[in-house]
Amino acid sequence: MQPCWALMVRLDQRLLPEQDVYSDMSQIVRWVSRNNSKPGRTSGGDHIVVHAAPTWTRQTEDMEPEAVAEELWAEVSHVLSLPPVRPAQMAAHLWRHGLCDTPLGETYMFAREHMVGVGGDWCRGRLAEHAFESGAALGGAIVEAFS
Repeated sequence: MQPCWALMVRLDQRLLPEQDVYSDMSQIVRWVSRNNSKPGRTSGGDHIVVHAAPTWTRQTEDMEPEAVAEELWAEVSHVLSLPPVRPAQMAAHLWRHGLCDTPLGETYMFAREHMVGVGGDWCRGRLAEHAFESGAALGGAIVEAFS
């Protein structure tokens, strides 16, 4: 597992270009998402989630979250050519075991004789979709075990 700095940003105005997700943007920024573009979310302004690249995260693990937030936001602003805007809210959090470096290679693990199982993105890869697929498959195995 690799560490990952995550940055949450709230802007009072819509600022990102029309695209909702950006990935592998620079040596510092791995992923940017407009979080409020998801169904049922508020449409006012922009709510943005940023994930830092693993190498940069490892190099900055000991930094204060406020300093990391400033650096990540500056990098996002630079690579997306955003106008200089101060976010209404901004917070960084270090996920010490946030990204899967080497997936398990199985969708889930389930011990029928003990009725215990585990799943998650780490089973299949690094994406939220991998976590969903793992959980859905594990749920199916549990239902089948009770049948």
